[in-house]
Amino acid sequence: MAQLRRLGSVRHVSLLILLAVAVIVLSGASSAVSARSRLVVTNVGVADGQTLAGAVSWQATVSGGVPNRVVFAIDGTSLWTERRAPYVFDGDGNTLDTSSLANGAHLFTVTAYPGSGTSGAVSASVTAVVSDPTAAAVAPVNMTAPSVSGTPAVGQSLTATTGSWTGSAPITYTYQWKLCDSAGATCAATTGTTSSTFSVTSAAVGDTVRVSVTASNAAGTASSSSDATAAVTAASTSSGSPPPAGKPPAATTPVTTTPSSGSSSSSGSSSGSTGGSSNGSSSGSSSSGTSLSTGQSTPGGVWAWNATSATVDPSSAAKVAAFQSYAVGAGAYFEAAVAWVNAPAGTAAYAITTAESVKSVTVPVPLGTKPGGTADASLVVHDTATGIDYDFGNAVYNASTRQISSAFGITPVQPGAVNETAPNSADAAAFPLAAGPITPADIKAGVINHPLVISIPNVGNSTPLYPARSGVAAEPGNGLPLGAWIRLDPTVNVASLGLSPLETMIAVAMQRYGMFVRDIGSTLCIIATDQVNQGGNAVDWPAVGVQLPISLPSGVPYAQQLSSKFPWSNLQVLQPPSQ
Repeated sequence: MAQLRRLGSVRHVSLLILLAVAVIVLSGASSAVSARSRLVVTNVGVADGQTLAGAVSWQATVSGGVPNRVVFAIDGTSLWTERRAPYVFDGDGNTLDTSSLANGAHLFTVTAYPGSGTSGAVSASVTAVVSDPTAAAVAPVNMTAPSVSGTPAVGQSLTATTGSWTGSAPITYTYQWKLCDSAGATCAATTGTTSSTFSVTSAAVGDTVRVSVTASNAAGTASSSSDATAAVTAASTSSGSPPPAGKPPAATTPVTTTPSSGSSSSSGSSSGSTGGSSNGSSSGSSSSGTSLSTGQSTPGGVWAWNATSATVDPSSAAKVAAFQSYAVGAGAYFEAAVAWVNAPAGTAAYAITTAESVKSVTVPVPLGTKPGGTADASLVVHDTATGIDYDFGNAVYNASTRQISSAFGITPVQPGAVNETAPNSADAAAFPLAAGPITPADIKAGVINHPLVISIPNVGNSTPLYPARSGVAAEPGNGLPLGAWIRLDPTVNVASLGLSPLETMIAVAMQRYGMFVRDIGSTLCIIATDQVNQGGNAVDWPAVGVQLPISLPSGVPYAQQLSSKFPWSNLQVLQPPSQ
């Protein structure tokens, strides 16, 4: 799919700079271009930690050269472009009306672009708090359902997260635990269980457990419930026997990461008119493997193949040797790419135009939902009422309506589906977008309990392999085909390699579950979630100890390069899992 390509790596930026220098030398131009490369941009009128109300004069100052343009963005959405100094939001003499933003924290970013493209852009961001008594209070709206972590067994304790919410700050939360039948259907509130933890007693044996979270602020209240746990057992048990065929091995010891100073994973969100929010990532991991949160039902179970017992491809050694050159040679990256959101029951649906099939698709999408920031503009919307995921490719966000205005393709993915159905698909292999991305919840849990998905250069033109959808187009390269399954040799002692906590978790997951080729890109990228519809990449990932030093042209952090210590030479290409 030519329309779905990964955002280029820093290697492309270097190439553009070299080309620009060559043009200067050949044409005898002055130092204007090189001066642009030293641009420094500063936020003026809005300071970090400042409290804003009413009309605010928001400006940018630029030194080191004259930019082609300066773009003003709030919560990652570009709202105004200035091409001449002074660089003032909404034009000379005008101001930002903060009453149009919900009360609470917002990210204000100014980006200076040296040329007509995006190469060499420099950004400055500050977080300020809108506290405007004239701003209309917005009632809480659930964006990510609450989740429950812990073992549902007598004597154990379960812990609830609030999920993520938008609405005017401050938002307070209350809890109500419920015992339900084995199907998680008929539920009854339990007496005196209104804290975030629940002690499992013998009275709950055979039942499942849910938690209902009620969010309240000055504008109103709203409630959302978690998925049901597994049935409560009489006691917690463990087994050293091997896993059943096709199921994952037992979880490894969690790896600990250190959150960044000053970051927060607390809920209590506040959203602006641009749809951004400030809230934390959900905690815990899902045994189903690829759930984006434990409160979201996704096709993780059918993607829990066991790579440790899989059959190695007879040509693995030669294929891995070639892979080192065309895929690993340009660098390997961890990339936050797939945006996601839950659409609670009752979410208004609206028609969205798709280019691929030249038709409109009606989808329930919460207002303010945005696609991922990479060139693919990926988004998966989970309809909690039906269990259907809607996969968007090249989605376009309209800041005025706070809706998705169009997309290249939108594909409904039924619960339990291994891949997307024809004709639309949001990635080249037609994998469900919810299958495989690493989440902050994975990192917080210290273990990634699902297969990974990657994009690589030079994807081969041989027949795509299961779980890629039958009939998807082959790519033009001579490398591994779409759907290829790769693992890290299980005999490698990962603990001895000196990897970072993130790299260690990735390496262990590659041994246990492997990774699948999902897309073609300019570099090898291990796909993770873009948290734009939760707390944002600048909050949710550092909150679990993951830094993303590489930013998009908009200034939003989204990637980091993996170290040279990673054992790429110890990969093994596997035969496809059984269908």
